[in-house]
Amino acid sequence: MIMSTVMGAACGGVQGDVGTDSSPAPPISVAAPGRDQSGIQAALDDFVAGSGSPGGIASVQVGTMAPTIVTAGLSDRRTGTPMVGDERFYTGKIGGLFVTTVALQLVAEGRLDLDAPVGSLLAGAPRGDLVTVRHLLEHTSGFDDWFGDGDLTVALEQVVAADPDRRVTSDEIIELMRDRPLAFEPGTAAQHAEFNTLLLRLVIETIESKEFGRILEERIIERLGLRDTAYGFDAVPPSELLPGLLRVRPDPTDQWTTEYEGAAFVTTFYAAAPITSTAGDLMRFGDALHRTDALVPRDLSRDAEMVNEFGSSLRGIALTEDGVCVMLVDCAAGTHEYVGFGQPSLALGAYSGLFYDRTIDALTFVLVNNTGTSIRPLYQSVRAAI
Repeated sequence: MIMSTVMGAACGGVQGDVGTDSSPAPPISVAAPGRDQSGIQAALDDFVAGSGSPGGIASVQVGTMAPTIVTAGLSDRRTGTPMVGDERFYTGKIGGLFVTTVALQLVAEGRLDLDAPVGSLLAGAPRGDLVTVRHLLEHTSGFDDWFGDGDLTVALEQVVAADPDRRVTSDEIIELMRDRPLAFEPGTAAQHAEFNTLLLRLVIETIESKEFGRILEERIIERLGLRDTAYGFDAVPPSELLPGLLRVRPDPTDQWTTEYEGAAFVTTFYAAAPITSTAGDLMRFGDALHRTDALVPRDLSRDAEMVNEFGSSLRGIALTEDGVCVMLVDCAAGTHEYVGFGQPSLALGAYSGLFYDRTIDALTFVLVNNTGTSIRPLYQSVRAAI
């Protein structure tokens, strides 16, 4: 089964009012680069070499210093193409942060109630009477995630295998989820589920009466001047995306995601937020989201940072002093000091993560094009080198 194999590894200064003004934001004002890159480069080099990854990217921005970006290895071992740092890739779960941001904007505008049942906003939503908008944002809905080894993943794999070249619609995914039992009662635990993001995106589209790609353009892409971020399965040809290494055990032969991914797989498992981007654009987005009120008003942003008893928040996944916590590795809320927010993602060969550590005011992005190794140690070693 494709899915269980792939997923087995399991700038301060932008200001502006939230709204639909589509004029690009002014360039981020930063100090001249002055950070010693040697430690970050060494951390990336060591991880790429030790993990057998073809290549990697690490980008760090501390305070108002200009972002540092370093690369290692190859973007494609088959052609010998070096990793240069501006490669486009599917953002996967990181793309969910864009959906979350738009939702918070609508909350700030009084157009979306966090405690509204999803069914009152989206007709036919599964468990729409029990699950609220807040549950979707905090990933406390109880919906199972389709990234894993459970029966839901198997069911989705069967949909893909039935006709690998056809496109699967969001309505089909909703129907498949409709009668599935919840893993827990809404609000009693936290578990990342891409279905939460899919429902949230559909709620946003209903409120705005337009497709999410246009909403994203107006509210984030044009506002921040993101040149390499796009929404939709057809936004960027697959040949222009970063290919990723897949090792299928026990077969030691290198396989590459661009050689087997079909339309059904992509439109099923990446239906929630099919967004492509680059390290540079994600750093700019992360800076605006975590350090300024360019996207979310400061008062609401502070409220969104409140970590619940399960270790998640409206803002995203909580980080602990030990590294990435909820949804990448299990941890008990209340036993660690929460230091920031982050989102890891494994999507079509790009294992990446965008993290903000508020204790040292550091925004970090890391990526390797290897689906068989966790990026948690890479993030931790890069953070240690800052």
